[in-house]
Amino acid sequence: GKQVLLDATDKLLPIGVIPERCLNGNGLVISKQGYRWIKLATPLKSKFFVTADLKFESDAIMKGKVSLDRAGYSAHRGRKKVPDRTCYSDLNVDEYAQHRVPV
Repeated sequence: GKQVLLDATDKLLPIGVIPERCLNGNGLVISKQGYRWIKLATPLKSKFFVTADLKFESDAIMKGKVSLDRAGYSAHRGRKKVPDRTCYSDLNVDEYAQHRVPV
């Protein structure tokens, strides 16, 4: 059978993905036959994309639309910052993105 890594301490991670804090190089596999140590590796990458469609107006003011897109562990960190994933109206974009554009 296929071996799947699990960590039941974080409900926001999909099956087969273990928390970043557990990626220390080794993992303990426990089965009916006993236990053994394995090397840990994850195919999951951390990606964070910012797309902006902005127009400069008078007095150095920018107006427009900014989209944030996260994947992998970056998406996990973002989900942890938004406890109710159905309501984004109170989301502080600067806090969620942790990214500021220099002016």
